[in-house]
Amino acid sequence: MKRTRTTSAFTLIELLAVLIVITLLAVLTMPSISSSLRAMRLTQATQQTLDQLHLAGQLARSVNRTLETRIYRYNNEKGWRHLQNFQLREDGTAEPSGRVVDLPDGVVMSPDSGLSPLLAAGRAKSWTATDPQIPLPGIGTSYETRRILFHPDGTTDLSVSGQLWFLSLYTTERGESLPALPSNFSVIQVDPWTGRSQLYRP
Repeated sequence: MKRTRTTSAFTLIELLAVLIVITLLAVLTMPSISSSLRAMRLTQATQQTLDQLHLAGQLARSVNRTLETRIYRYNNEKGWRHLQNFQLREDGTAEPSGRVVDLPDGVVMSPDSGLSPLLAAGRAKSWTATDPQIPLPGIGTSYETRRILFHPDGTTDLSVSGQLWFLSLYTTERGESLPALPSNFSVIQVDPWTGRSQLYRP
């Protein structure tokens, strides 16, 4: 009696069917994955910004010096994406308290002064002979700067005349400069009396 050999190999049609199913699943799940990644980047950027503001307030109290948080916008960017803290000495010079912190790609602080009053033109940094504009790594002096001062007594240089001081952060899938906030955003508000920051998210 002859024995017949059976094989369990896939046919070409079966392989194509499996590839089609995998492709369809990838296409269907891509929007939710992409949305999750954007949300993660926004959360990371928000936490980085909060950390720098909290650190400035804490350092001001602990070292008994005014701390300055500088927010940078490089000239080839529309949104604000970089922060750095400085200690201000009595002679008017500024000493970096850490490196420049870059927000994740695809997340910006709104350049619109209505959405981010802390980045309005009136908050621009004024350079002096003792505190000149310093070159940043890979950028030089091709950047704009806004600043917030945190004093040792817990106060800030922000006006207390009823103005709310905050930053709005969002992902840039619909552009870097928006007239209104998208559905996924975060807002960080700074109390001018105490220097404390609060987070608001929808």
